[in-house]
Amino acid sequence: MRHYPFVGADKVVHAGAFGTLAFLVAWGLFRAVPNWPHLRSLLVAFFSAVVYGGSDEIHQIFVPRRYSDPLDVAADATGALIAVVLVYLWETRPRGQKGGSAQGR
Repeated sequence: MRHYPFVGADKVVHAGAFGTLAFLVAWGLFRAVPNWPHLRSLLVAFFSAVVYGGSDEIHQIFVPRRYSDPLDVAADATGALIAVVLVYLWETRPRGQKGGSAQGR
């Protein structure tokens, strides 16, 4: 068993890892399939991360000295949700006009 610096640190690691996965999938889909609706790309990214996290927890049942924790899947989903929201906010942000005047100078 790993030792983490504080209680719940493993959940932070899960959220970070699966958030990164969801972020990369969503970001890639926004660029690779630009004609897809935003919601479709975000849902594919979110559920890809959550299903992968769930399958990893099932896999751990069969690995000696490992255990499966449903809260790990919840942490995976939380990280994935945060990631897809960030991608959505970034991709739909208002973009400035090129050649506009510089104000405040």
